[in-house]
Amino acid sequence: MKTNSDSSLIARNTIWRLLQLTALGLGSIVINAFLTRRLPTPDYALWVLAFSILGIFYLFADFGLNQTMAKYTAEYSITAKDKLSALVTTGLVNLGANALIACLSILILSPVIEHFMNQPGLTRLLIIGSIFIISRVGMEMVGGILRGLHDFAIPSKISAVVTCVEIVVYYIWFSLSDISLTAIFVVRSLFFLIQFILIYSLFYFQYARKYFSIRINLFDKEIFISIIKYCLPIGFSFLSYYLYTKVDILILGIFSPDEEIARYNVADLLFQLPLMGLAAYISVISPKVTNVFYAKQHERMQHIFSLSITLVTIPMTLFTVLFFAVPEFILNIIFPQYVSASVLLRILAPLLILKGIGQVAAGGFLVSTGHPRILAIITAVGAVMNVIFDLLLIPPFGAEGAFVTTTVIHSLAILFSLYYISKTLHLKIRFKKLNSSMLKSIFTVKQ
Repeated sequence: MKTNSDSSLIARNTIWRLLQLTALGLGSIVINAFLTRRLPTPDYALWVLAFSILGIFYLFADFGLNQTMAKYTAEYSITAKDKLSALVTTGLVNLGANALIACLSILILSPVIEHFMNQPGLTRLLIIGSIFIISRVGMEMVGGILRGLHDFAIPSKISAVVTCVEIVVYYIWFSLSDISLTAIFVVRSLFFLIQFILIYSLFYFQYARKYFSIRINLFDKEIFISIIKYCLPIGFSFLSYYLYTKVDILILGIFSPDEEIARYNVADLLFQLPLMGLAAYISVISPKVTNVFYAKQHERMQHIFSLSITLVTIPMTLFTVLFFAVPEFILNIIFPQYVSASVLLRILAPLLILKGIGQVAAGGFLVSTGHPRILAIITAVGAVMNVIFDLLLIPPFGAEGAFVTTTVIHSLAILFSLYYISKTLHLKIRFKKLNSSMLKSIFTVKQ
């Protein structure tokens, strides 16, 4: 009965997590589809560039805080329930300090960034975006606490509902009146603020008031230091990953015309769409892989690895064919102003299968078996190589050069991680015929 209960909980949480990621991903695509229809290319490129720069400030403001809070909440809920109040209070203090530093940095650095990027109006958008930074970091931190309490439903419901409302607001607004980039930025930031207020309110009334109190005198210096220590390696890994991916837009902003930024973002949004479900799936198999690894059940871990590879390869192959064969058809439906991005999707298409396998291998197996260091090294080396080749290829080739770099560097990094897994964990890439009992075996946790 315990096995069935755990299996049901994991499956249910996976569905909730998948709902949240799908809402965020599809919401972003729909909103960008609206924007590409109503904004001229320079304004849309400035929108993309501003949010990419805000992404750096967000990384420094969060720096692994939400994953850290999830870890310690789950740990303390079992080993030290009396410390939960101090943990949450200390986490909120950490959040406030990080957000304050990020906002002050935006105020100081925004004019410098605008001058360097030669993008008039960028300072105003970045300052408005400080609302987004505070809201997003707070939303993710409270979401981390809820994940530690095994409650995936609250953030998922809020994300889905608020995203739907936001889409309706944009649709009505764009249909009835002219729009300005500044106004859109304000509204987008306010919707993130609404999500933060809602998720914190529900957390407070359902958990904080009932199970633990939040008072400033509960701040715990030892917990604060523990949070910082745990955040640092995660934060640096995320920073490396930014240089491994989103830095392309910043380099395009320096060396290429606005249309290249717009084309890049459109292609990247579509490319990331099929990868969204992997995060939910990885969150399911990670604890299972950890249990099996430390129980030294190698045959069973090979079974999970092979089954996971098979499950990932099937949908990724379908999307690869679509992106390579009919990208113009897809773009005509969603982003008709940027059908020229079809060549970018064709460049990325061969990477999709390998990317899916690599994400499962890295997130589901390398990290879960105690090898996060090698993943951090691979990401850091990939980040350096990505920046170098971007600087070489983007000036002459624009977005095409950025995606050639992405395809080559990511492929090499994934192949190396798979080689490392084969040598250290002795796992081989094998495909399995799927059936219901095999699928059930992944969602079952034996005690």
